[in-house]
Amino acid sequence: MGRFDLSRFSLQVRTAWRLLRGLSRRSRRLRPTWARREAALEAAQLVSFDIFGTLLIQDPALRATLDTAMDTEIERALAAVGSEIPAPPEGWAFRLQQHRDELAAETTERPARPEVPRREVYAALFESHGARCEALTEALMQAELALHRRLTWPNPDILALLHAARTRGLRVIAISDSELGGAELQRLLQAHGIQGIDAIYASCEHAADKFHGDLFHRMLAAEGRAPGQCLHIGDRLTADVWAARWSGIAALRVPSVQEIVETPITEDAAYRVGHAVMGPIFVAWARLMMADVRRKDWQRLAFVARDGDLLREVLRQWLHARPTQPQPVLDYVHLSRRAVALAAAGRIDAAAMAAQQQIRAPGELLARTLAFHGLDAEATPAVQALDDPAFQGRVAEAARRQRALLTDYLHAERLGQDDTTALVDIGWRGSIQAALNRAFASQPGFHPLHGCYFGLWEAGCTLTATGLLGDSRRRRSLFEAAPWQAALLLEPLCRAAHGTVTGYVRDANGNLQPQLSGDSPAHQAERAQHRVTDALRQGVLDHVRAAARLTELAEPDARVRRRAQRRLLRLAHWPTKEEIAVFEHLVHTESHVPDWAPPLIAADRPAPWRAPRRWLAGLASPWRGGYVMATGGRALALAFLMLDALLLASPALQRHLQAWARRAAGL
Repeated sequence: MGRFDLSRFSLQVRTAWRLLRGLSRRSRRLRPTWARREAALEAAQLVSFDIFGTLLIQDPALRATLDTAMDTEIERALAAVGSEIPAPPEGWAFRLQQHRDELAAETTERPARPEVPRREVYAALFESHGARCEALTEALMQAELALHRRLTWPNPDILALLHAARTRGLRVIAISDSELGGAELQRLLQAHGIQGIDAIYASCEHAADKFHGDLFHRMLAAEGRAPGQCLHIGDRLTADVWAARWSGIAALRVPSVQEIVETPITEDAAYRVGHAVMGPIFVAWARLMMADVRRKDWQRLAFVARDGDLLREVLRQWLHARPTQPQPVLDYVHLSRRAVALAAAGRIDAAAMAAQQQIRAPGELLARTLAFHGLDAEATPAVQALDDPAFQGRVAEAARRQRALLTDYLHAERLGQDDTTALVDIGWRGSIQAALNRAFASQPGFHPLHGCYFGLWEAGCTLTATGLLGDSRRRRSLFEAAPWQAALLLEPLCRAAHGTVTGYVRDANGNLQPQLSGDSPAHQAERAQHRVTDALRQGVLDHVRAAARLTELAEPDARVRRRAQRRLLRLAHWPTKEEIAVFEHLVHTESHVPDWAPPLIAADRPAPWRAPRRWLAGLASPWRGGYVMATGGRALALAFLMLDALLLASPALQRHLQAWARRAAGL
């Protein structure tokens, strides 16, 4: 057990007391709201801005990327000057941390949260190996600043506030808890085109930080200002707001999107649900999507028909409002499970039949399987067994024809020709990506396709893919499964109005065209719900446009994802009466079953304790969580959620329970 450090404990107590006092400050002058930011500027003579999270939005992966990249940069710098220093077995990043801790321990002025300038750490590393070379240190600082430049981007809303302060003739400074010194931070801001900063106060150069309040006092002394003349703007409640208020400085917190975007007053319930409920979920998806674009340097995103339609429009609106972010090409590709299944597999076997059996749809299994693979049941020879030569011969002929057309389509759309393109779809099993990679893996020059999905829920999935809002490979939990449980609510909302892609044909001029499914009762049912889906989509897009224009916190991906997962989980299992009233108008369809389009919630909704057999039959509703909430209330919905959590851990139990429920309901 370590020795008790009285001085450190005393500092922690004093800091907690300062933060509590900063929290409790009731002065209107010290507590301006974001809506009154212009008035707060009028009352100030000096404005200080936090840098990371305020002036610059920072990729959450910056620290991990920095530690990894500096190993390579150190080796490169040593090679440039011809140094023979061997790499330590534990890696350069570990050795850098050792030198940082040693320098912090030598400085008694930093008892709480030592932040040593990175330049000093690099210099100490090389001096410990007898290499006194300023060029090495400068080369590493240049590399680190280049990495910061790539993984940060300006916040346009805060830049507008900075411009307003300069227009009023106020003195503008920046203040940051950072291991980069003032000169490096100034170079970083200038690299982003941010001008007009009169001075920068970095914690590593003043042996003080914002969190403990000391850096604010150092700044006031250096500037010769009284606390009442200053306004500080930052994103962190503790270090930027409460600590500043304890020092007597008015503090303005950069709000999160959820605190700013308000749903317009309207009588259209579908629009309200789209704006207030679904909108924040798609905002989270857009943020995570762009984080993935930056990390992997995607140059082109190929949105898969039909469910990629709304996703593409959401991202287009987001990027239009945030031109400082990377701007990948947003394409729309006519692919579907039906269009690639037979071309990729080349045959219909027991595995294909089993996959069809998992799709919730009525009808004879063989007919459904043939229709899914683009084969006409009437024109196909009678099947005595799956290995019947006549049957498999007809299947192989159709597979060769479909594969040739699919190959030409992929070539025309430039899919599989480079590693800078990602397929984007709603999910859920990555079957299109997996089928294409399997079919063309041996083709010369084919690059395996990458995928970015709204949610990915496939046991044992080995795809190079990301489930942005849910991924069973991270964890088989209720939160990760939330997008999958709300899938039937998301699909009708995301789908384009055109029919499913069933294959490809050549027109009279020899040009390749996608073949879309024709009119059918299921497609007519989809069109009949357009008033509801159009209002939902409009609400989503309006929310995205408003959120994209407003300031967002540089939150870690995990926090953004978890907040969206909570929303999806609540929507799937505890919908409000208004949400049930909106989504009950939507239907669930499968393109290869043209006569089937059940509503998401069965119209017959008996109470479970009055008509248990009829109630069990109603569990065949596609949106079971909504059905349970509509018939049994919150208590039964909670029990159903707990059952879902149990079934997630035991798929075998889920199959047995579903079979029992069907028998008990007489289905």
